[in-house]
Amino acid sequence: MSFFGIIRNVHVLSAAIWLGMVVVMNYGLMPSVSKKLTQIDIDILKPIFKNVTNIVSISAASTFVTGGIILWIQTRFNVLEMLESTRGTLIFIAGSVGFMVTVFHFLAESKVEKYLRSRLPNKDELLVGYKGIEFIPQIGLVIVSAIFITMLIAVRGI
Repeated sequence: MSFFGIIRNVHVLSAAIWLGMVVVMNYGLMPSVSKKLTQIDIDILKPIFKNVTNIVSISAASTFVTGGIILWIQTRFNVLEMLESTRGTLIFIAGSVGFMVTVFHFLAESKVEKYLRSRLPNKDELLVGYKGIEFIPQIGLVIVSAIFITMLIAVRGI
């Protein structure tokens, strides 16, 4: 397999893991904290949340880096060349949104969460059921899904 093929497969796998972990966060973990939790529940869920968040971060970073390598291999970062075709335009749009989501995840997401959490009477996010910040993974799910679908359409066509 060529270097490009390996990088492309790692890119797709990383993106799929990223999307999968956001789904797990939205449909597995967030609903579990909407109920009244005991301290035992909190002790069990905290490391799970941390691990899922770490996997999201690793897969987002890997998707970003491999996407950049693919962009370099295919266009040498000549964005104007990409905009000459529908496929290139879709990849440019989805890649740009993915870049913004990744930057938000690493630079702003924790600050937004801390700010929203600071407005709650209890600072322990699991005790308050993530009230006020549950929309962050929901928005992330919609955006990452849209990026994933757009990339699939761009690469394979409809």
